[in-house]
Amino acid sequence: MLLATYRPNDRYLIELLKSINNQTYKNIELFVCDDSASPEISSHILDMLNKFIRKFHFEFDKNEVNEGSNKTFEKLTQQSNADYLAFCDQDDIWEIDKIEHLVKTIEIQKAVLCYSDLSVINSDNKLIFSSFRKIKKEGCSDFWR
Repeated sequence: MLLATYRPNDRYLIELLKSINNQTYKNIELFVCDDSASPEISSHILDMLNKFIRKFHFEFDKNEVNEGSNKTFEKLTQQSNADYLAFCDQDDIWEIDKIEHLVKTIEIQKAVLCYSDLSVINSDNKLIFSSFRKIKKEGCSDFWR
């Protein structure tokens, strides 16, 4: 699992870390790279990782200068030697069985790529849309303005 961070909102990052830690799939390694280029922020993120990621191994790195999310995810991808990669955004909250379902789908379908739909919630975790695909299909572009 790959996570690039940049000055994350603590509340959202904590929710993400809890949702990752509670995954039903057990063979997880988390690779995190902070792109904030701030020793204080990186130290704080590492503290949160140590507090909330308890069920599996994680590695933490930080960029010395801000490189942007694309370069940071590229760096994480190159560092990983995992069979499967899952990319996390710092404000995601993952369903508890997300990785398990994706891995099963990849193995059953012999797929090289697998993705999932997503739900949209507000800052109070209230469900706004249950399916991103449905939003796109119905042309709800006003939502994104």
